[in-house]
Amino acid sequence: MLQIGPVMFAEPLILLALLGLPAIWWLLRATPPMPRRIFFPAAIFLRGLRNSEESPARTPWWLLVLRLALAACVIVGLAGPSLNAAQGDFRGGLLLIVVDNGWTAGPGWQQRRQTMMSLIGAAKRQNARVVILPTARTMAVEPLAPMLASDALGVARALAPRPWPVDRGAAAERLAGLRQRSADAGQAHIAWLSDGFMSPSDTAGTAALSGALARWGQIHFYTDGAGENPPVLAAPKPTPSGFAVTLLRAVPGPSEPVSLQVLGADGRILSTAPGQFAAGETELDIALSMPVALRNGADRIQLSPPRSAASLWLLDSRWRRRQVGLVSGANLELAQPLLDELFYIERAMAPFAETQRGTITALLSGSLSMLVLADIGQIVGEDAARVANWVNKGGVLLRFAGPRMAEKNDDLIPVRLRRGGRSLGGALSWENPVGMAEFPEHSPFFGLPVPAEVKIKRQILAQPEPGLSQRSWATLGDGTPLVTAERRGEGWVVLFHVTANAQWSNLPLSGLYVAMLQRLAEMSPGRIGETPADRHAQEFLPPLLVLDGFGQLGAPPPVVRPLPVGPDTVVTELGPETPPGYYGVSAARQAVNLPRGAADLQPLTG
Repeated sequence: MLQIGPVMFAEPLILLALLGLPAIWWLLRATPPMPRRIFFPAAIFLRGLRNSEESPARTPWWLLVLRLALAACVIVGLAGPSLNAAQGDFRGGLLLIVVDNGWTAGPGWQQRRQTMMSLIGAAKRQNARVVILPTARTMAVEPLAPMLASDALGVARALAPRPWPVDRGAAAERLAGLRQRSADAGQAHIAWLSDGFMSPSDTAGTAALSGALARWGQIHFYTDGAGENPPVLAAPKPTPSGFAVTLLRAVPGPSEPVSLQVLGADGRILSTAPGQFAAGETELDIALSMPVALRNGADRIQLSPPRSAASLWLLDSRWRRRQVGLVSGANLELAQPLLDELFYIERAMAPFAETQRGTITALLSGSLSMLVLADIGQIVGEDAARVANWVNKGGVLLRFAGPRMAEKNDDLIPVRLRRGGRSLGGALSWENPVGMAEFPEHSPFFGLPVPAEVKIKRQILAQPEPGLSQRSWATLGDGTPLVTAERRGEGWVVLFHVTANAQWSNLPLSGLYVAMLQRLAEMSPGRIGETPADRHAQEFLPPLLVLDGFGQLGAPPPVVRPLPVGPDTVVTELGPETPPGYYGVSAARQAVNLPRGAADLQPLTG
């Protein structure tokens, strides 16, 4: 290998062929022998004619120079020249490439791959060995080992961004194992290819990796181009008219137009919304307004075009706005707003459901997912048969207690009730209001925090009977049921043993009330006849579709595991076995999204 200034030649011996240029020059100057003269009488007829095309007696000088230059270029090209290809001197040593290939890597991945290939190509020309260390978690457990540059090229081509965060702490541990076995420590050429971001959870890991690399040699840091400042789509928020979406940029930049799309499960564009980042701003709020029918068919919200796993947000049945019917046993015309039994329900469900008041007959004639009855003791006549049939087909019947139910009730309740109930100062009483206990694991409310300030003053008691504990989804501190439920056909019958307003408890005044009603709404189908998204009817959710590092949905690889069912199907740690995507079955799938926010776009320090 020969280097002349900034140019390096992989095969310098071929340059010796330049010594043959004089011989080539002599051959190019050679002309054919002089022609012989032969007497030809008829040539007299050609006298006076002039030939318009004449061949020169010798090769023109400029053509000779051009041919010599072409010959020299061929020789130099065969010698394998490269300009600044090495980007460092690691001849015969070790090239250590650290690649950040987490969820932020997608937009700048092509440039990062080109840099990687250039470095490996230089290592090949300098007979150096190569180690490639990706920082995103991988299923590979084999220890790091130096490889030939030709093998490293294949590894680099197969490397791709991942839809989960980097784990630089784990990368530092793998590097420590390599240091113990390698004799090149302190002499390696280190190239760290990154987008320059880190999250607060990876601060310690970043520092550990930086320290481990410093013991190998000087760190050369390569970042993506200056134009790579792609927006990130934060978690959307449901609104009565659609969605509120916030877009984030890592650093302030120039004014930049963006476009949001809402796509259906079949890939059709249901809605679009343009936006414009103002110069110097890092946040942009966009409102997506959609009719309820289109919103309930939405599959994902994405930037157009998606460039990473943070460019889109997957939606499932929890994002649908259910049609909820409300019926009260009180005289609504005489009720004051704050004493209205449906007042708190309407406001609690406003962010995630469309509510409408009416009679049982009128409401069930439409497309309802959930029917709420506030202190209706008995459902009589044809209404009882209609409600029972609707529940058996998949509807969720939610009932609230009250004075009327305390006196008489029907069989469309999950448990048998005692007459009269229990209250402060009553026959079955307690001295002070009682708080709530933690939710049991079989309850759909499991995992919700229970505020200490929520107190119950009065309730309807359930008759003790076998199986009561399994039908109790919420209890008081003394163990008495507060919310009971029973499966009926494809649907559910749920009873709150307190009123829907604040007369018997302050539960309707708390945020827990909203969360509990949302969990119940999620159990209901989008429309009767669909399969309800009942997380608690399954133990595991098999992978259906998963995201890659470029924000594309595809079939799950074999290493992806089914997810255990839990509250909101939360995945605490994304990785190769649990990537973001859809889990479950097509009729009732659950979305697992990549958590991200402004804190995950902090500048990389270490």
